[in-house]
This record gives sequence, C-alpha cells and structure tokens, in this order.
Amino acid sequence: MIIESLPTAPSAPEADGTPLVVILLATFNGAKYLKPQLASLDSQVHNNWHLVVWDDGSTDSTPELLRSFADARPGRVTILEGEPVRSASGNFFRLLRAAPPADFYALCDQDDVWHPDKLTTMIAGLQWMGEQHPIRSPALAFSDLRVVDRDLCLLRESFMGQIKARPERASFGSLIVENLAPGCSMVFNSALLRELYEEPETRNAAIMHDWWLILLAISTGRVGYVDRALVDYRQHESNTLGTVTRAGIRFALTKLLKPNAPSIAGTYAQLGALLSLHQPQMHSEASKIARAFVVTEHQTKIARMIVCIRHGILKQTFPRRLYQLLKI
Repeated sequence: MIIESLPTAPSAPEADGTPLVVILLATFNGAKYLKPQLASLDSQVHNNWHLVVWDDGSTDSTPELLRSFADARPGRVTILEGEPVRSASGNFFRLLRAAPPADFYALCDQDDVWHPDKLTTMIAGLQWMGEQHPIRSPALAFSDLRVVDRDLCLLRESFMGQIKARPERASFGSLIVENLAPGCSMVFNSALLRELYEEPETRNAAIMHDWWLILLAISTGRVGYVDRALVDYRQHESNTLGTVTRAGIRFALTKLLKPNAPSIAGTYAQLGALLSLHQPQMHSEASKIARAFVVTEHQTKIARMIVCIRHGILKQTFPRRLYQLLKI
C-alpha cells in the first residue's frame, strides 16, 4: 500500500478509439480563466477524449463559453444541467456519478492549463501498472504540477517541492491525514469509478472528492506517481481548492493556534465512511490501519498519538507532523 513510481515518458500516440478518456470538468464563474484550459484540452496529443461538464450556476459568461466550445466540437462535449450544489467537491461528485463509460477518467479544474502530453503520459503510467498487476483492480495515477500565478507566470517548477511532499514515501497511513494530490493531477481507471459508491454517506463525510478518490484507490487497488509536472496549477484570489502554502514552522504554528480543528474531526468521519462503504474490498492491511485509527477518536490524546506513530498515520514533514500530533 505504497505509491508506485511510474514512467515519466508519454506513450506513443494512440489511434482514435483506444483508449477513451472522459474528462470531468466542474465550472463556476470561471470565464476569466476558462479559455486557456479548454484550449489545452484541444492540444492534447491523445485526442480520443470526451468532455463532460457540469456548471454550478455561473452568473458570468462561463455557460456561453462552454456552449461555444461544445458547438464547435459536435459529439465530443456533454454539458449537464441541474440545480447548483454550491460546492466544488459536490460538483465533482455529481460529475463522477454521471460519468459515461470509458477506459479512463480525468478530473479537470476550470482555471488550470494541461501540458500537451498529460493524457499520453498518465495513460502510459496506468497501463504500466496494469501490466505489473494483471488483475483488473482500481488504479489511480497523479503527477507533479507547475505552480503559476493568475497570469500563468511561473512561481515554482514543482508543486510537490513547494509543499515539501515526497510522494514516493507516501502510504495509506500518511494519506489518511493529508492528501498530496490535487484532483486536477489525477487520472484513474474505470475499475475505480465502479468501486466508488456515491451515496449520501460519501458526500457528507468526504472532506474533498480528490482525497476520497486517492484513499479509495490505495486501500482497494493501487496508486502511482509520475514525477513530472503535467499541469500548470494556477494560483489566484478565487481558488477554492488546493494550496501551495503547507510547508514550514509558520504554517504549522498558524494551524495550531486556530481555535478549532475541523479537519481532525473530518478525518475520522471520512475514514469511518470509507470503512463502512468499502471494507470488504479493502486490502487487509489498509482495513487494519483504518480500524485502528477510527476507534481512537474518543480515546485519550496519548492513545491517538501512539496509534498514529505505530501505524505510520503521519504527515510527511516535521512541522506538519508536529502540528498533527499536538492537535489530534
């Protein structure tokens, strides 16, 4: 139950028809940044993709931009409609529930820009995992990202370097308490989507859709990491997901001095729901670690600390680990 290192070179271009990738795009008032993202989908070397979009009640020109993009690509874009959920995570769960059959699925944020070989590289990684593990089981791959500002000017070459994460050292235990992978860096197979039970319990207990997906993948299947930046990860004043300021003593102290810690309570609820919905399919070691953790919720702080240390349920850097153990 560790994250596997995947090939960093893209696969050779595939003929149309194999494999199909469904791209799930959640939008909300994204007109300011949406055009470059849509253009980057058009620029993918692997061009056998279908875009499924659900807008969460935008009041700007986002719906018009989406319709124009769809009209220019007949049969390649599906725009879904429904009542707004007013939540990026809820919108992605809604997209996952409505996703049509495909070989692979990719989550897409409205304000990022994909590198042209993103899909070919991620598909190559997932196919490599399939060759190493012939049994068809849930698999998810994620990559590094370049951090850029609102104007796509480079801030950092590596998101993982910015947050001082070491994906190759991550495990199910560490992922219980922190997610390293933004959803926009993820591509996963149809087996993972089948495993995903999108029930009210999931929607209510999942802290974020991408965190839920990576926990589900590593506990029931496999997770791999491509050590290359394949997405320009835009940071701006309207970001609702993700942060690049997770490193250092100042970050840990700021978190520690907050009067409450909803993320700690949320971590217990999220893992409890994962066990409730998926325990029969979980790897035995993952089930053991998860059960050991959730039963400590109402025990003493010392008991919780001992279980976290014993089972490797620890954030990756020393400041974040210190904050976790003091706040848990």
